[in-house]
Amino acid sequence: MPHLALYRSLGSRLFHDVVDVDDARLHAASSLDLGEPIEFGWFHPSKPLLYVACGHRGAARRHLRHQLCVCRIDGVTGVVSAVGAPLRLPARPIHLSVDREGHHLFIAYSEPSGFAVHAIDQDGMVGEALPSDGPLDAGIYAHHIQAMPAGAVLLVARGNSAAARKAEEPGALKLFHLKSGAITAGASVAPNGGYGFGPRDVVFHPSQPRCYVSLERQNRLQMFRMRNDGLEPTPAYDVTTLRDPANAVRRQLAGALQIHPNGRVLYVINRADDLIDWQDTKVFRGGENSIAVFTIDPQTGEPRLVQSEDARSIYVRTFALDPGERLLIAASSREIAVQAGNEAVTRPAALTLFRIGGDGELTYVRSYDVKTRRDEVEQQWIGLVDPSVYGNG
Repeated sequence: MPHLALYRSLGSRLFHDVVDVDDARLHAASSLDLGEPIEFGWFHPSKPLLYVACGHRGAARRHLRHQLCVCRIDGVTGVVSAVGAPLRLPARPIHLSVDREGHHLFIAYSEPSGFAVHAIDQDGMVGEALPSDGPLDAGIYAHHIQAMPAGAVLLVARGNSAAARKAEEPGALKLFHLKSGAITAGASVAPNGGYGFGPRDVVFHPSQPRCYVSLERQNRLQMFRMRNDGLEPTPAYDVTTLRDPANAVRRQLAGALQIHPNGRVLYVINRADDLIDWQDTKVFRGGENSIAVFTIDPQTGEPRLVQSEDARSIYVRTFALDPGERLLIAASSREIAVQAGNEAVTRPAALTLFRIGGDGELTYVRSYDVKTRRDEVEQQWIGLVDPSVYGNG
């Protein structure tokens, strides 16, 4: 009977669950307290290691400790253990990733907007940040960083929506290069000068030179063709992620995206969490909380929306795909009050399991409620891996 290991954050704790794939059930296995709230994790491409970025959100918490932890995965049990002392970081790390060769680790910082590149040694340990060859423009509100297939580093700068007495701040896709152990600036891709362009996350097609980008503030999915180690200046395709875009509510946002290992299906999260006053309390305004399923044309790369599956919880922040192409697990980050008849009831955060069909479409299986607390004890990240690929670790 096949099993996977699910790793998920809840505040400062990294939980490990065994996933029974055939039955689509989770079984609690172990947990590890990393001391600070977990923001994101990334698996080493070949070693039994999980890199975990921890930090505190909000201006009032900027002075608190932010860190990078290295955890070892036992190849038999899947249990994780901390390796060495955490690496102190200068600010809240909002995203991290590792290149395909396992040579470099990348960290994005949202406030102030910036990033860092760290060398990884032969044992998988992380060194200090590499220098740059001069000042680097990280755009406004960096949100995602990843090595492109040809080797360039792509930093996603989300920008910010217009607000009272504050104009819109443009978004951009920023390219950088590693040369002789230092970081150099490359091109900046910002259609319409970055206005009306709020990129959040990117994913690369597994076999074709295509980059898919979720636009958080516009609820759009765009596809950029890649040329060598760069991107074309404008998207080849631009489509909505919503079932009913004409009736989008305030704070309706596109979120994380991932591509099916077969390269023919792509998944994007739609999130809404805005509140309204109702009977002396604040309750969910409404909006679309769903997983948008797109098929990808094998010849052109055009994405076509074929399913908008109810997420069964509010404000899914993160999700994971089974490497064996059988399950998708989604995690909402926080509980929220909703109107139920004449009462306001709390709808908890959840882990929700979906079966992936042969066509890539989703079928709901079950959900597990998760107890959260706003800001510091939330589900920020989950990841799936088959521990057996590591042997005995």
